Amino acid sequence: MNKERYEKWMYYWKTHPEKTRAVLFLDTQLSLSFVFAYMILLFLTRGTGKFIPLLAVPAVAFLLLSLLRTLINSPRPSEVYGIHASAPYVKTSHSFPSRHAFSAFMIAFSAFYAGFFYLGVILLVFAALVASLRVIIGLHFVADVSAGALAALAAALIGYLLIF
Repeated sequence: MNKERYEKWMYYWKTHPEKTRAVLFLDTQLSLSFVFAYMILLFLTRGTGKFIPLLAVPAVAFLLLSLLRTLINSPRPSEVYGIHASAPYVKTSHSFPSRHAFSAFMIAFSAFYAGFFYLGVILLVFAALVASLRVIIGLHFVADVSAGALAALAAALIGYLLIF
C-alpha cells in the first residue's frame, strides 16, 4: 500500500460515515465470532486428547507473537503516512505482525486439528475477511496481516503436527 492509495481509502471512509460504521461493526463482530468459535472448539474437545494442544498451542504462539511484535515495534499505516485511519481505536506502533489476523487463522487451523473440517473452511474464509478488513480500515499493511496468517500456519504446523 502506498500513500496515495491509503489517502484515497481514508478519504472514502471519512466521507461515508455510515459505511465506515458498518465495516467497523463487521470487523468487531467477526473478531468476536472467532472467540466464540474457539470456546466452542474447547468445549467440544474437553475430555479428549486434543483439548490440551488446542489450549496450549494457540496460547504459547500468541505470547511469542506478541513478544516478537513488541521487539519489532513496526509503525501502523497512519503513522507512516501521517493520515488518520478510519477506526477510532487506532493504537500506535506494534503493527507487525497482526494479532487479529494471527488469532483468526490460528483458530481456523485449530478447527482443522480438532477434526471439524467444514468449520475450519468457514473460519478460513472469515479469517481472510478479518485480515482484509484490518487493511481496508487502515489499521495494518498487507504485510502485517500476511505475516500474522503465516505465523498462525507455522504455529499450527509446528504445534499440532510436530509437537502433539
